[in-house]
Formats: sequence, C-alpha cells, structure tokens
Amino acid sequence: MKLFIFLTLFALSFASFGNYKWELERNLKLLTRQVNALAHQNADLLTVRELRNSIRTLKDAKATLLGFDRDYPSPTCSQESPQLFKNVFKSIKFFAGSVKGPELSNEDAINYAIDWTNTYPCSYSDYFQSSYLTIKRYASVSNGGIDLPNDQAIAYANEKTPKFCGDMRFKNDFWASYKLAKYEMEMSEEQAVNYAKGIVERDHFTCRWDDKLVYDNVRFINAPTVNLQDICIMPIIAPTIPVVPRTPTTPRTPRSPRSPR
Repeated sequence: MKLFIFLTLFALSFASFGNYKWELERNLKLLTRQVNALAHQNADLLTVRELRNSIRTLKDAKATLLGFDRDYPSPTCSQESPQLFKNVFKSIKFFAGSVKGPELSNEDAINYAIDWTNTYPCSYSDYFQSSYLTIKRYASVSNGGIDLPNDQAIAYANEKTPKFCGDMRFKNDFWASYKLAKYEMEMSEEQAVNYAKGIVERDHFTCRWDDKLVYDNVRFINAPTVNLQDICIMPIIAPTIPVVPRTPTTPRTPRSPRSPR
C-alpha cells in the first residue's frame, strides 16, 4: 500500500514538473518573438549605451541556448584549426615582445601567447592588437592623454583593452573633457586630466571584449518563420500616483555605529 502511494505521488510530482517546464519553454519562445518584434520596431530609438547593453544580454542568452559558457561564447583560438591557431599564436607572440605591445622578453612573450590563445578566439587577434596600441599610446602621451610612464601605460593597456568599446573617438572626448575642466571649471592640470580620464573610462572602457563580435553561427533550417505583423506590443502606461506631502517630523537621534564583530 505504501509503495502504491509513493508511486502515485511520484507520478503526480513528475507530471507537475513536466507542466512547469513546458510553461517555461513556452514563455521563452514567447519572449523571443516579442524581442524580435521590438528590435525591428524600436532599435533606432535606443541610445548607444542601451544598444550595447541589449546586445550583451542577447548574446548571453544565445550562448546559453548554444550550450556555451556565457563569458566565452565561442571556441578559444587554441581550439581552432591548427593552421589558424599557429598563425595567430605567432602574431600574438611577436606583438607581445614588440614596442606596440607589452614589450615582454621572449620567454614571457611565449607564455603571453599561450594564455591569450587559451582565452580569446582567433578572430579577436587583429582587433585586440590595434586597440591595445591605441590605448597604450593614449596612456603614455602628455598632449591628449594621461601621461603615464611606459611601464604604467603598459599596465593600463593590459587592463583596459578587453574592456574597450571600440570607439576610436575616445581621444576627442578626452580632449573636450580636459578643456572643459581646465579652462571652464578652472581645475589644476592634474585634476583636469583625472576628470577627462574618468569621462573616457565611463563611456569607452565599460564593454566586454566580445561585445563587438557577433557570430552568424545559427542555422535557420528548423527555426519557425515569425510574421512580425502578427505581433502587436503596446506599451503599458501606468497612471501617475499623486504625491501626498509628508508632515514635518522632528529628526530622530542618529544611531551609534555598530561595533565590528
């Protein structure tokens, strides 16, 4: 009798789980259709920051659906074809030892190339090297840059290159922000440089290394055709809630800080 009750409860639980999972799958497909329709309808209304954030979110979802790790939704360079891997390895190794890169010794350049090709895809190589050089020069120059010594400029490029948003106009933004701080806000030289540096880092060094890389690696043979005309998404406008003025109260005595545990 107990066995019969257990099997009955197990069957009911399994059926409930199946229904719950089916509902989640349905919701995923429904949201996908809605996002597709909204992307065609409103993409041109988004700001650059909103576009970047939307692309990153969709790429994370795509990586999940493809079964990839969300941080690296593509094979690393060491997993590519042997010939391509060899060519990129040699290129990164040469870059790592040159004045355009981190300026490493031969042994360190080899280790750098090993780490790089085990982290990033081969297709990122050219873009990474050109971005690194641009950022390194920006970090080292005194006119239109942050005037760091060479070793600090290399460290800065090492840190910021994977976060670069790919907008080469960042130097113009630095110069405009620097002039504003220096001549209009009457800051000191150091303060003006730090002010402009903060603006540039906020707007141009907050991306993820793969934000610029979008792979067309999904086959649409079995994907259902979506008629966007059948999808109507109306914005929900919530009524404004009237604000009731608060009655003035006597401020309470502030709490004493907690003692550390």
